[in-house]
Amino acid sequence: MFDNLDTILSGGESYTVEFKESPDKDLPSEVCAFANASGGKVYIGIHDEGYIIGTDTSNVARSRIQDTINKIEPRLNVNMVVVDNIIVLTVPEGTHKPYSCPAGFYLRSGPNSQKLDRDSIIEFFQSEGRVRYDEIVRTDLPVEGMFNEEAYRKFIRLAGISEVLDRKTILRNLKCASDVNGELCFTNVGALFFRNNEEDIEFRYAGLVCALYKDTDKVFILDAKELNGDIMSKVDDAILFLKKHLRMSYHIVSVRREGHGGDFRRPG
Repeated sequence: MFDNLDTILSGGESYTVEFKESPDKDLPSEVCAFANASGGKVYIGIHDEGYIIGTDTSNVARSRIQDTINKIEPRLNVNMVVVDNIIVLTVPEGTHKPYSCPAGFYLRSGPNSQKLDRDSIIEFFQSEGRVRYDEIVRTDLPVEGMFNEEAYRKFIRLAGISEVLDRKTILRNLKCASDVNGELCFTNVGALFFRNNEEDIEFRYAGLVCALYKDTDKVFILDAKELNGDIMSKVDDAILFLKKHLRMSYHIVSVRREGHGGDFRRPG
């Protein structure tokens, strides 16, 4: 079930992954945030930097964790398993959003759990709890000023989208942007596709790293490349990396067909 733990550790915390050294007082808010978003996993016994330090996995410790989770309202069914000396909590996306814990309402945003203020809670209720990361409107990221024209043109071409409509309308229809107080702002997915993200600290977690290892033990790295920028550029650069290192050749053994005389005949 957790054969890919090394990959998870190397990938770090994300929208669906949280590392905790111990089941501290913030655990209910982390679980609550995942339930209010798209679900995720909490790995207890792992340092923030992604290496295993272990935690108490006794029945008493697990019982305390369960008691902590039970403080979330409405009640949430969280799966808990022990993997060696760590505890993994699998939090489902809640079906009765919004969820709250003793510290308030929390929502996962990127690699962090954010406490919702009054206005955000009202918006949450109005949206009937169907808030997903890619649809969240970023009022702090206006379209004007940081729009990646090249990335947009490439996407429009590859997607075969006609530009009969103006750009703003297309962005709205793709749910990549929304109007906020008369200003067009990116959604998270719009920012990932069409915003110049080099200076955005949050979006560095959406980066991609390609690596070539010497063997399957993944100890010696022969080549590695960190890919940044918009999503389309990451895909193109990743394909180039694969083409560079996936060397394939074809060896034709014979052009003779076995049986029926053995002669190779051209069809027709």
